[in-house]
Amino acid sequence: MRLPGLPEASGLAIGRRGPDRLWTHNDSGAPELVALDRAGRVVARVTVTGAEVEDWEAVAAGSCPAGSCLFNGDIGDNDAVRPFVTIYRLEEPAGSPPSSLAADVVRATYPDGPRDAETLLVTADGGLCGLASMPCSPSSSPSCSACGRGR
Repeated sequence: MRLPGLPEASGLAIGRRGPDRLWTHNDSGAPELVALDRAGRVVARVTVTGAEVEDWEAVAAGSCPAGSCLFNGDIGDNDAVRPFVTIYRLEEPAGSPPSSLAADVVRATYPDGPRDAETLLVTADGGLCGLASMPCSPSSSPSCSACGRGR
């Protein structure tokens, strides 16, 4: 499936405030989240103000002080050289999304050094976890490193 303006969609989350809404983003380019309906049609684009895109890999929906937030992970690091990764947390829009939203910024490091992460998990209490270790091989299993609290 090809989506307009999403040449390299990377990450997908089911909205908590609107379960008929899916959230995705491009791996690179503009700092924006894209809302899709269940048929895969683009229904909105939300610019994440103040955000930068180095290698956006994941998006997740989870708990936060506002109730429900989207957590966008700029966590890719193909060469495992980034001194930190960045997670943007923004309140998940209810109803028709605005054209832009400001995000809280969490900068994190992995305790055992840089890695290429592909997935961002959010725990029930808003904790963040990057599931990582790329490339995976039979001798190296993915690992989970806590990278910050969502609250």
